[in-house]
Amino acid sequence: MLTYARNLLPLFRQVDPWAQIAQELGVTVDTGKVLFEWDRISAEESAVRPWQTLDSFVDDGAVGAALEGQALVLTHPMAIAMKATPDVLHTPIAVIAPSPDRWLERDWRQDGKDSTGPPAGGTLEAPMTPVLAAERRREDGSRQRVLFIASGGWLLTSVMDILESLGGDRILLTNPGNRELLLSGVAWLAGMDDWIAPGPTGREVARLSGIGPGARSAWLAVCVVGLPLTVLALGGAVAIRRRSA
Repeated sequence: MLTYARNLLPLFRQVDPWAQIAQELGVTVDTGKVLFEWDRISAEESAVRPWQTLDSFVDDGAVGAALEGQALVLTHPMAIAMKATPDVLHTPIAVIAPSPDRWLERDWRQDGKDSTGPPAGGTLEAPMTPVLAAERRREDGSRQRVLFIASGGWLLTSVMDILESLGGDRILLTNPGNRELLLSGVAWLAGMDDWIAPGPTGREVARLSGIGPGARSAWLAVCVVGLPLTVLALGGAVAIRRRSA
């Protein structure tokens, strides 16, 4: 399990030696740029958000299926690029969608405090992979597995162990995906795929996925406007029929 953190070396045109470790498996981690998002924090104020919360994952593998529906917070996420390599299977686990409010920042030293918004022409235009699983089969039939996580703070106690009270003695992890990524990731690396359960916790999020803004607006119009008008129309039809009878 390799966790990559942002590095100042690329900022000064130097090579990050940790990034070179992954190249043998056809993986490139850009530790010199982190993902920022221009986030509205009030009606009149916006600021840079250096972290991402994900609750939907690629379920092609056991780890992605275990994380599905659980909030995973990645601080200062970075992009992982894959290159086709013989005998190596790359499986993205987490993917961040492109957005005009997101961009990869090269000079991240101030966490975007002086930023006035996304840079012109530099926004994120393609999906970005911050968590990737790689598996290579050796000639003797054994398997070599590596889990790449391009976020330096995902295991911090201040991120992983945040709790919310449900009343009484009941508590809930705010970011259960961080702990699940650790537990399921270690089980996958050890070859214990049968020990990985598909998302047993963190189901407080919406169970419907893949619904875009247009579909939500359409269903809102149907439920808020369409159903009441239908009831009124049926009532009017019944009243008119009774009068005519």
